[in-house]
Amino acid sequence: GQIGDQGLVKSDKFEANVLDCKKLAMGSDKIVFLHKVKITSGCAQKLVVCILKVDEGNRLEISSHHSSTHLLHEALRQKLGLHVEQKGSLVSSEKLRFDFSHNKPIDQKEMSEIENMVNTKIQEQEKIETTIMTPEKAIKNGAIALFGEKYGDEVRVVSMGGKSHDKRLAWSVELCGGTHLNDTSQAILFKIIQETGVSSGIRRIEAITRKSALNYLIEKNKILESITSKLNTQPNMIMNKIEQLINEKDQLKSSMNKLKNEFLVQSDNFANFIAI
Repeated sequence: GQIGDQGLVKSDKFEANVLDCKKLAMGSDKIVFLHKVKITSGCAQKLVVCILKVDEGNRLEISSHHSSTHLLHEALRQKLGLHVEQKGSLVSSEKLRFDFSHNKPIDQKEMSEIENMVNTKIQEQEKIETTIMTPEKAIKNGAIALFGEKYGDEVRVVSMGGKSHDKRLAWSVELCGGTHLNDTSQAILFKIIQETGVSSGIRRIEAITRKSALNYLIEKNKILESITSKLNTQPNMIMNKIEQLINEKDQLKSSMNKLKNEFLVQSDNFANFIAI
């Protein structure tokens, strides 16, 4: 589910921006890397030596969301149960999206605990390790494999989150070929922004880290400042102010209903007087 890298292609004949990069299996163990580019100068030609440069900032944001997906997966398993299995994933520079097996919505208390569990692992600054081993050894060391996925004679195992209390290599151990952070602290902050149902027995969590999470908090703070300004109060007094306004609204509504009833009674009396 990880999107491809972006970057630059440079040569003495042309230059281009790399918009996306995909790894394609062509059969007979042949792999082709396909680059989607936008030519910015010159003209692309065959047999020209090029220098490719990855956008490291963009990759860092992608890696942060990918590593945080692994932490989220383990947090879900520990909080909701080992029935939780990955059913889909999207990892980009802006956010992560994780689909998993679970038969009911996650309540707000559970959501906060899952979010705090991931942030705790981020704050602990644990090193992220990658190891190459056989699939059998990886599973024996506690690695989570995707159901239905085909693996070769060797697999790449990504472990993170510090020591495990059982026989696993670490707190989170998964088979994965994507890019990851050097240590968990590079994710800076993990924030869940949405939890929804995808289909029967499948839930989806969308979350953000690093730059996206910080920008999210900045925007939320701007909204908070706007509300406190309009209500002429302090942030810690917003709920009291809202409750006060609700009570005032209820009192006004009650007074309006009382006046309406009194007007109807007087109108009936006046109508009866005219009839007489």
